[in-house]
Amino acid sequence: MNVLQLAGVIGGIFLLDLALSGDNALVIGVATSGLQRSQRLYAFLIGGAGAIGLRIGLTSIASVLLNIPFLQTFGGALLIYVAYKLLHDRYHPDTASSPDQHTTASRNSAFRSALKTIIIADVTMSLDNILAVGALSNGDALPLIIGLLLSITILLLGSAIISVIAERFRWLLNVAALILGWTSATMITDDLHVLAVSHHINWLIELSNKNLPLNLSWLLLVIAFITCGLVVVFNLRFRLHSSTPQETTSTAETSFKKVV
Repeated sequence: MNVLQLAGVIGGIFLLDLALSGDNALVIGVATSGLQRSQRLYAFLIGGAGAIGLRIGLTSIASVLLNIPFLQTFGGALLIYVAYKLLHDRYHPDTASSPDQHTTASRNSAFRSALKTIIIADVTMSLDNILAVGALSNGDALPLIIGLLLSITILLLGSAIISVIAERFRWLLNVAALILGWTSATMITDDLHVLAVSHHINWLIELSNKNLPLNLSWLLLVIAFITCGLVVVFNLRFRLHSSTPQETTSTAETSFKKVV
């Protein structure tokens, strides 16, 4: 491979991976918005290094991944778990008995949770990227590594900007959780479509055909209704459970002041 061919493959990998990773940036940015600003850089560096390593490793075995049944369904379930964790951590931050314990324990727990979210969300949401990039690199490791390094560097820079914005606009976490629900639905739908075609399940093929506007299918809409509905239920449940103790405490304090 000459220099021009190498540059062309690297550029193709960079642009393809970057174009398919916009939703990753939002999720990663929101996941790190609750960290102390001094911790965010470490979360991006460590989480980004882990994501790069896993992406390169998975891309090198892309042909094997294609033969694993229901891999994307498993990835979709992982994304629902990530959405659950994002919403849970917002409404139920870790607490401890003393201020010092609260500071150290909650910061360490939040840091570990953000790292886990970065790696799981990035790799899982990038399964389609991995397969496409693997085909483009044609098994050549050098352009693959350089292209992924460039694209993930830009991705993490975008995530850093989003984390600052999400710190101010907390509703972005709800958007990120719904995006995770939608991405989960698309991954599960892809698996079901492959199942329908391979086993000649005509009614499922009809449902999974993209006959609707915006390249949508009825199967995707049904599954998205379920996955995004789960996200909404998680959010409502955590909101109700987090408000109850606060309201009880407030009522108790008011009663105490009246007695005094």
